[in-house]
Amino acid sequence: MTSDTAYTKSPFARRLFLVFIVSAALPVLTLAALAFSTVTEQLLEQNRIRQAQEVKTFGLSIFDRLDLLDRELQLLESKDPQALMMTLSWPENATRVRLEEKLDSLWLFSNDAALPILGQPPVFDEAALANLDLSTGSSLLTTRSSRGNPLVIMVLAETTNNPGSNYLLAEINPGYLWAVDTFETNKHYCVFERSGDALFCSNGAPITNQTVLQQIENDSFSGHSILENGSRDSELLSWWSLFLSGRFSVQDWIVMTSIPRSEVLQPISDFRTMFLSVFSITLLLVVLLSSAQIRRILEPLKQLSKAIHAMGNTEFNKRVEIDSGDEFAELAESFNTMGRK
Repeated sequence: MTSDTAYTKSPFARRLFLVFIVSAALPVLTLAALAFSTVTEQLLEQNRIRQAQEVKTFGLSIFDRLDLLDRELQLLESKDPQALMMTLSWPENATRVRLEEKLDSLWLFSNDAALPILGQPPVFDEAALANLDLSTGSSLLTTRSSRGNPLVIMVLAETTNNPGSNYLLAEINPGYLWAVDTFETNKHYCVFERSGDALFCSNGAPITNQTVLQQIENDSFSGHSILENGSRDSELLSWWSLFLSGRFSVQDWIVMTSIPRSEVLQPISDFRTMFLSVFSITLLLVVLLSSAQIRRILEPLKQLSKAIHAMGNTEFNKRVEIDSGDEFAELAESFNTMGRK
């Protein structure tokens, strides 16, 4: 029987080998599991705090752009529409250049007729104008274009002629209002009305569902949630209520950001790959070292076992030569002494 065969067939060797492997692997795996769990929770908590700040910043930036546009339109609203059309007809006019960056169209609505000032007015339900509250001076009207795209229209009561019956309307350019060029590519941004209708989503598809909308309704100001996508990666959502009723007399908008959970936990994935490589190398070293150590233990035991069988066959002059300098060597010397006696 070869040494390797004896080693693999020895129950004692197998038990000792298992003890070595478990003693080496179990503490490492336990510590790794605790580390992964703790770091995962910390990454998710840090992301929750960061997302809450980001979604608030996103909402406030929308409000600032609406406020700036309203102030500019308030200056225009005091001018005569005919004079305004004449002024804005010049392509190099500074006011026209500024408005073209912010608006898709600007027109005066009076006596059920639209008088274009800049661009072409979109088709929408004019009856909605009667339901607007212009007590604060301006309001926002949300509607849909003929292609179904959301439109945000700023409405001001024109005061120079027939106050209360003339309206100055401005179709806000989505690129200006949402500032899509400032978005992070790995995140998704959306803006919803309280009704749940999406006004804007950065990748074209809403990032929420009815369950999340119900949660927003119950926790209306701000919050954080996880959106499960079935077999796809789940999304970490944060939302914030953009208060508009005091400034534009409309219901608040819900601004929302999301990021794939895998993006947040990418450091864990990188560390897991590195850990598995290091653990595999460590386990291989443990196997090699434990195998060598077990062979060193089994070899003296094999010699002693052969000597005992020889003594049983009255071969009392059989000597055991073990030069390990440990208890096995002492046992071998005692055995040889017993044989001589």
